[in-house]
Amino acid sequence: MNCKECEGLLEAYLQRKLKAEEEQALETHLENCPLCQEQMDRLLEQQEKRAPQAEAAGEDGSLEPFNEKKQRQILRRAKYRNRFSIALFLLLLFLLFYIGGTFLSSYYFTRGGEDSRLYRTQRTAAAVTEFTFPNVTMAVGLYPPSPFLTQAAYGHSRLEIKPYFMARGSYALEKRVGRENFSPGNLNINHFFSHVLTEWEW
Repeated sequence: MNCKECEGLLEAYLQRKLKAEEEQALETHLENCPLCQEQMDRLLEQQEKRAPQAEAAGEDGSLEPFNEKKQRQILRRAKYRNRFSIALFLLLLFLLFYIGGTFLSSYYFTRGGEDSRLYRTQRTAAAVTEFTFPNVTMAVGLYPPSPFLTQAAYGHSRLEIKPYFMARGSYALEKRVGRENFSPGNLNINHFFSHVLTEWEW
């Protein structure tokens, strides 16, 4: 049943003049069509305004009263189903963008092996750390990140690539005193596209 057919049957439906199969087809259409639900709402409001006349006419049997409670239940159920469908669609869309965004971010940061944005930033940060703080080194992965890497951990260092071209790394610092090494803190590096923000945490 299409909307035009439904619109032509609404009045008869409210007056309980449809056949059982027509009622079922119309109710099924109403549950899935917001436009026809609005039309039904308008007709119900008009019926409520004409309720005294409808009751008077019903006394002589010229007009069979409709079951308003049933119509309201149908509309309420249809609206809840539509809202659930919209919420489910938005959730699936969010998950799709989240997962897809994560892999796009990973490709953006890891593409190129040793020349990738992520690996070059790590090596640069390690060189700046060693130059700025004597006897302090920053742990860098032994190998360039693999394509579509989403997270990694080695020692006390952590790396996580997030959706929408963001990446966060916390790299362990090591300082050698005499013959022993200890960790004085971490270097946190946040990426957003080509923008890089670094922060030493002692």
